[in-house]
Amino acid sequence: MLQGIHNRDFQGTLPFPCCRFFAFDTRNVICVDADDAVLERAREEALRIHDAFNRFSPESEVSRMSAAAARGEDAEISCSPDMIAVLQVCLALHGETGGAFDPTVGMSACAKPDFGGDTVAFCRGGREQSVSTGGFSHVRISSDGLLRIPRGLGFDFGGIAKGYAAERVLAVLSQAGATRGFVNFGGTIAVLGPETPGLAWVFGLQKAGAEYGGDFCALIDAAQGAFATSAGYFRDSSSGGRVRSHIIDPRTGVSVDNGVAEVTVHCQSATLADALSTALFVMGPASGLLLAGDLGAEALFSMRDGSVKASPGFPARILGGCE
Repeated sequence: MLQGIHNRDFQGTLPFPCCRFFAFDTRNVICVDADDAVLERAREEALRIHDAFNRFSPESEVSRMSAAAARGEDAEISCSPDMIAVLQVCLALHGETGGAFDPTVGMSACAKPDFGGDTVAFCRGGREQSVSTGGFSHVRISSDGLLRIPRGLGFDFGGIAKGYAAERVLAVLSQAGATRGFVNFGGTIAVLGPETPGLAWVFGLQKAGAEYGGDFCALIDAAQGAFATSAGYFRDSSSGGRVRSHIIDPRTGVSVDNGVAEVTVHCQSATLADALSTALFVMGPASGLLLAGDLGAEALFSMRDGSVKASPGFPARILGGCE
């Protein structure tokens, strides 16, 4: 996870008013040159996006979409502009990655890895079914904003919603006249403007698996654009302490085991950075760095052996092993 560090004292002191709140199942910070009223409007915008994309709430837009498709026939429903915008990014990235990014994998609250067999099962309608890949490629958005969803398909936008929320919050802040600051939604960061002219914000990249506020393995200079990190591994006691990832390859339904500990992406769009970090984790460094370059993004792979593989232009100062 990326955490803010003040440029001079490295103690986390921030020079602008801040709003801190919990959403997207994580800590969130908005820090900008604005008054409390503007910060509150920005927080409300973040919570609005959270409520729309929260798959655990039956009242959310994403839950209503999944429920419509679960009724036994292909569904055609009207969606909000926010949902259409996110789905368009998802469809484009799904194609670019050959299915490595898929917002339908993990769609059920009872999704769980089968650690013994390296497979995943999802509960749909009270029954466990194996993962079926490729369903998302059949989602269609009409010119008048209608969404066509294949029968039985559900959605989980956990890999992109924080980035989209960060982008929407920046828009609210900019419209209110703010020019300097950042938002940090659980390690998904979007920069509005520098701390002072010519001075980038500095964020510490934690070693994968470290406690919050723990060891940093790199310092990232965030002068502009967005940054997002995907990480996730644990030691599975059922297999003799083997390191396993809770991130699933949507093309196979198998827990990712490619030596990657975490991936941080830098690009102009927070929405793309958030989604692309997940996709690159699945793809691994060889093909992931190539795709990042093709999309105009920079990426840093922290490997479980402590090595780092990064794009030449990634704005980071490596401190030590990121294992």
